[in-house]
Amino acid sequence: MNLTDIVNLKYADIINDRITYKRQKTGKLISFQLQPLAKTIIAKYRKEKDIPQNYVFPILDLQIHKTELQKRDRIKKVNKAINRALRKIGAKLEIPIARKLTDNIFCRKK
Repeated sequence: MNLTDIVNLKYADIINDRITYKRQKTGKLISFQLQPLAKTIIAKYRKEKDIPQNYVFPILDLQIHKTELQKRDRIKKVNKAINRALRKIGAKLEIPIARKLTDNIFCRKK
């Protein structure tokens, strides 16, 4: 999953430990089984009274990010922060790191 799809993921997209969503970039329907580590991460962010329309991760807020422009700007800001953090990690490890390396870590199509 790319960052935009992760940020837009809602609880309604997760049924029986399976994520099914429409990819933002292509509109293609994607479906895959959640891996154990991904389930643990998602459980960490679950709120007691979550509803299917809520976002899984606390990046977008239904009350704040109402328009596509607001969502896009927020995702860009988060993407920049992730890239900065990864560059710092890469510098400490003395290896170049790109955000692309983080794609598909927790998910595999089946």
